[in-house]
Amino acid sequence: MSGSIAQIPPPVGGLNARDAITSMPPQDALVLTNLFPEASYVRIRPGSEAYATGLPGAVESLLEYGGPTRQFFAASGAGIYDISSAGAVGAAVVSSLTNARWQSTMFSNAGGTYLVAVNGADGVRTYSGSAWATQTITGATATTFNSVTSYARRLWFTAVNSSKVYYLGADAISGAATAIDMGGVWRTGGICTQIIALAYSTQGSGLTQYVGFVSSNGEIAIYEGNDPTSSATWNLVGIYKINPPVSPRAWVQNGGDVAIFTNIGVVSLLSQLGIDLSTAPLQSASYKILNLISDDWRNNGSLYGWEIRIFANEHAMILNVPTGTGTFDQYVMNTLTGAWCRFTGWNSYTFGLYGGNLFYGANGSVVRAWTGLSDQGTSITATLNTAFNTIGSAGASKRFTMIRPLLQSNANPLARLGIDVDYAVTSALSGFVVTYAGAVWDVGLWNVDLWAGEAVPVIQWATVGGIGRAVSVKMTTNTAGINLQINGFDLMMELPRGPSL
Repeated sequence: MSGSIAQIPPPVGGLNARDAITSMPPQDALVLTNLFPEASYVRIRPGSEAYATGLPGAVESLLEYGGPTRQFFAASGAGIYDISSAGAVGAAVVSSLTNARWQSTMFSNAGGTYLVAVNGADGVRTYSGSAWATQTITGATATTFNSVTSYARRLWFTAVNSSKVYYLGADAISGAATAIDMGGVWRTGGICTQIIALAYSTQGSGLTQYVGFVSSNGEIAIYEGNDPTSSATWNLVGIYKINPPVSPRAWVQNGGDVAIFTNIGVVSLLSQLGIDLSTAPLQSASYKILNLISDDWRNNGSLYGWEIRIFANEHAMILNVPTGTGTFDQYVMNTLTGAWCRFTGWNSYTFGLYGGNLFYGANGSVVRAWTGLSDQGTSITATLNTAFNTIGSAGASKRFTMIRPLLQSNANPLARLGIDVDYAVTSALSGFVVTYAGAVWDVGLWNVDLWAGEAVPVIQWATVGGIGRAVSVKMTTNTAGINLQINGFDLMMELPRGPSL
């Protein structure tokens, strides 16, 4: 046997539940939990901290007023609460409501800037920046409106268990509503679950506005134009088939595209339209985790909390997935690389943005997410299993003897490591404390040594054992207050000197 060192790359390709275990790219991962894949390394996910407390139950909606002065609201139980400032909430600013499941949009006209919200039971509610009001709508039963979209200077609504969509007059927040029945347009029936607005620009033709009416059976009727009262400016572009969206919160704008969260993953609206697919990076965004999403939908599709959210400040797309009553996981994608991971520990009924920061609604509180290095003082458990790697010699058996994680950290991370060989995934791990390389005050040299608190290289060998043609590295950490970056692994191994059978 001859000795050598092989390097296993960090799993920057992200979670892969699609490819066969025997043919997965070496930069992918069988498991990647609470580790976010960046372009050249993976890092432990940020933590969370308490923000607003004292809410009466599950916070099922977070609403941001994006007017001249931003304000933040949480819907819980039968009320809406002002949570613009952190701390214990006061009395509800809107009370005696039927439910806390609101969909909202911002809308401006000559009268002001409004947050417009509906929940399928309590009419069209607006916030002007100073007061909440219930708008008077004629021509429709506004208490049944359950989603709202702003498109082409008009407010558009869906209604509970209806194939009809409704729109108000140009620039209006109240008054007469006009209905369009999509039941005669879709080919497979269903009810209208959401209305998607998209503005798309092509070279030479300028900006084109589209609106899509999505059925519960997974059809999108796309219209072009800005005035539904005029046949000259209102045209049916086509009807496109996708899988059914997971909830009314199943779409989000992503640059010039729209991402739609269906029961088998995320699809691009531009790809459905067949428009310049080079500009539609989301056309196959979730193909590596389709099986995971399908399984989750099969088991928990009837539960509340399915939604999609873009957190642009951290180039992340978040899919919130119920895993049981009141428990949730998230699939999180790096929008720059397309790599996925799974987050656990954030029991979020819904996500929201306020002032560019990410928040989630929990049971009785609102929590700021993606901040700090612990979950409200509780440690974060992170786990990875890399793809199996033949290390350039698929036919040769290797004897693996030692492993060295290539880390950067600001403290001593407790890590447990191990290996699996020849595509047999086990749970065996060895534990050790990785030595932190920070300098000591009054001992280290100024401008020479790296000081405690900085992210410095952490390199330490640990003993492993295994013989096989392919190897997967696995690691788990349980940290609080530690910023940990994984740059890969070195494996010490012995190769046979003669030919391998």
